[in-house]
Amino acid sequence: MNVVGVNCFGRGGSAIFFSILASSPHIITSKEWHREVFPTRRIGKAFRVLRYKYGFTAADPFIGATSAKRLEDIYKTEVVKKPTATQFATKVMDFYSVFNPAISAAHPGTRFVLFLREPVGQCESLIRSGNSLNEAIDWYNSVLELFWRQKLENNDIPVFRFEDLLRNPETFAMSVYETLQLSPPPNGQINLRTKRFGSDRNKNEDAATGWTKVAIKNLGDFIDASVNQRARSRIGEEKAAEILSRTRLTAERFGYKIETATE
Repeated sequence: MNVVGVNCFGRGGSAIFFSILASSPHIITSKEWHREVFPTRRIGKAFRVLRYKYGFTAADPFIGATSAKRLEDIYKTEVVKKPTATQFATKVMDFYSVFNPAISAAHPGTRFVLFLREPVGQCESLIRSGNSLNEAIDWYNSVLELFWRQKLENNDIPVFRFEDLLRNPETFAMSVYETLQLSPPPNGQINLRTKRFGSDRNKNEDAATGWTKVAIKNLGDFIDASVNQRARSRIGEEKAAEILSRTRLTAERFGYKIETATE
């Protein structure tokens, strides 16, 4: 079993990205990595804080071993239903990306990819999750800094952006399969997890509303390309300008041109 670790933001479009991955005959997926490995959110957060803020690495071997056993158990169960699968994709979200080395050590050959969202849309979603403006901006910059370190350590790490998905979903989906050397779904359909977006979603429990099969060529009919513009409208131009100003250095590293980031 080979592991694909997706470093991404929560509430940053990763559900659509994961739907694309999971529709490949080669991929098995599960819940977010930290939810599979840590018994409770509180324990996961405690280890995350120790690792991120204080550089505590003593638990890495244990966390890696737990990850190896848990993901292998899931894979063995799911591969019976999907015998063509050879890889396991898991979301290593936000600050949990500090555990990338532990994951790599436990799962030799792990490939990581980055999935990003532009600053205003991402920060606005963090604010709706209960963060202040300052907390959202600090979160965005800090997580992107961690992702940038991944990029510096491995310049070949694939970088995908939510905005490219919004612009041309069909092209984006096929580029994911090509970049990761995965076969597209043989029936040409994505098993898309439908979710609430925008002001209709104020907590994670609002997220999942079901599944639907969508032809890759018709993905654009099921994805709201204006989601970032609507986020900017909700937050207002003054706050949007502050977000762009304070995230400019980190966002531009990944090709975001701040003056047109939400176009």
